[in-house]
Amino acid sequence: MLAGEPAPPIEHRILRKDGKVRWVKKHSVLHFTTDGTLQSYDGLVQDVTERVLAEQALKASEERYRLLVENLNDVVFSLDCSGQFTYISHRIETLAGYTPDEVVAGLSHTLYIRRPPGLAKNWEQTLAGKFSEHQFAS
Repeated sequence: MLAGEPAPPIEHRILRKDGKVRWVKKHSVLHFTTDGTLQSYDGLVQDVTERVLAEQALKASEERYRLLVENLNDVVFSLDCSGQFTYISHRIETLAGYTPDEVVAGLSHTLYIRRPPGLAKNWEQTLAGKFSEHQFAS
C-alpha cells in the first residue's frame, strides 16, 4: 500500500478479549493526492466467521463422505441425464476391471444395461422421475 498499489483483501483470525476466535476479512481503499502520492486509506474489517466455519464444516463433511465411499465394498456412482458417468468409486476396478478414470472418461451406462435384466427399465424410470430401490442379479 505504501508503494501506491492496491492491496487484496486479507483474511485472518483474531482473538477476542474473551478468548473466542473470530475470522475477519480486511479491505483497504487507497486515497491519492492529485500528484499520485498516497495520502491515506480507509479500512473495512468484515466479520466472516460464519462463512469460514461453514466452509470448514463442509470440508469435514466431504472428507467423511469420501472416506465412507472409498471404504465401501459397493460401487458408488453418479450419472448425468445422458447416461455418462460423472463419478464412480474405485471399487469398479475390482468389479469390472476398469479404473474410475476410464469409466468417467467415456463409458456410458449402456455397458451395464446388457446385464442384469431390468437395469435398462430402471434407468428409463429414473430419467422419467420415478425413483425406487432395485436390486439386480447378474
